[in-house]
Amino acid sequence: MRAIFDMRNSVQIEPNGNRNNSLQLFGTANWEVSIGALVRDTDGHLYGVASGGGVYGFGVVFKLDPAGHETQMYSFTGGSTDGSYPRSLMRTPDGDFYGTTATGGAFNLGTVFKIDLNGVETVVHNFGGPSDGAEPLGRLIADPWGTCMARPTPAAPMAEAVSTS
Repeated sequence: MRAIFDMRNSVQIEPNGNRNNSLQLFGTANWEVSIGALVRDTDGHLYGVASGGGVYGFGVVFKLDPAGHETQMYSFTGGSTDGSYPRSLMRTPDGDFYGTTATGGAFNLGTVFKIDLNGVETVVHNFGGPSDGAEPLGRLIADPWGTCMARPTPAAPMAEAVSTS
């Protein structure tokens, strides 16, 4: 199966080439634009982030099952405790997810967060400005030793954000 996504809808292309226009992503009024790549697990679930919407309006981490049912795993509050406007999501071999928010956190300059399959979110890094960057844009990457890295701004070098090992 291949899925093609736009702002709120997706088109599912079956292995035989049939097109299914009925799969809808972000079909509720509470979610907004999906940002970044989707992560797929071995059971066919898709995980991702939406940069707006949710309970507080500051974005969500979501799960989409193979039948197209949406689950909101976490809704960002937009404050200093969790960040706001998520930008990326990746999954580590232990099953946890890591991502970035564009703003919010302790210094209102973005965060690296961790979320488990139960929807428990933890900030693992608060970007603090010139010395370690601000407002991360790209996706996180992980090296073979379990260290996640983020590029805080387009012109900045890759900065080590958190070790997931």
